Amino acid sequence: MPETLLTTKFCCPECQGALKNGLGRALTCGSCKSRVPVVEGIADFVRGRFDTALNVEAYEQEHGIDETQAAELYRLIRVAAGHRWPNSLGSVVEIGCGTGFYSRGLLGNNEARDVVMTDVSVGMLRVCRENLHRRGLLAD
Repeated sequence: MPETLLTTKFCCPECQGALKNGLGRALTCGSCKSRVPVVEGIADFVRGRFDTALNVEAYEQEHGIDETQAAELYRLIRVAAGHRWPNSLGSVVEIGCGTGFYSRGLLGNNEARDVVMTDVSVGMLRVCRENLHRRGLLAD
């Protein structure tokens, strides 16, 4: 199977060995043979040990998150960075992306070569992916 961003940028959470696309729905460590489940393209590096008690489907509505707020958050961070803001983002990793609130502003205003979104909640990652895809910010 071809290499993916997951196999080139991440390593085994058990032994730090190289990951490869395994059979079925998992990444497999070439060293210790540990498996990282992959469901719907989302790798679960914490293997379901952590998640959120939040209602991921209603999170944005319950917290009053909308596109105006996402754009304003991006603008505030961009202004604060000033001349230090890079011309090109290159590889981007967002830790704790939740539903993609900040990601929408960032990716809607900047091109990035590689983007990796992380969260301990697979449910939040699904909602994030749906939000980015719906806005045309995620390649198929």
